[in-house]
Amino acid sequence: MTAPTGSKQPNMGEPSKYLGNRSHDVFLQWLKQFLNWLRSHYHCGEDADFSRVNILGSYLDRVAADLFATDVDNPDKVMDAPITFVDAICTMH
Repeated sequence: MTAPTGSKQPNMGEPSKYLGNRSHDVFLQWLKQFLNWLRSHYHCGEDADFSRVNILGSYLDRVAADLFATDVDNPDKVMDAPITFVDAICTMH
């Protein structure tokens, strides 16, 4: 998805960082905020998977950042194909 010609990105605050809280409600609240931010900046669809996974890593902290480094963005982990954004999100929850 790309922005229409001449449009500007909205002036939105960045999403908070997810800390790895075990609460389902806390995770869903963070995820909604993060997905809204991605959509507002036109990072949508399967074509944006690689960049969305990279952006995801920037919005994690503490336990969540450690999990991301170990299970998602680990150069030593052998995978047949790059991880999808949906799979990365499922790994974080």
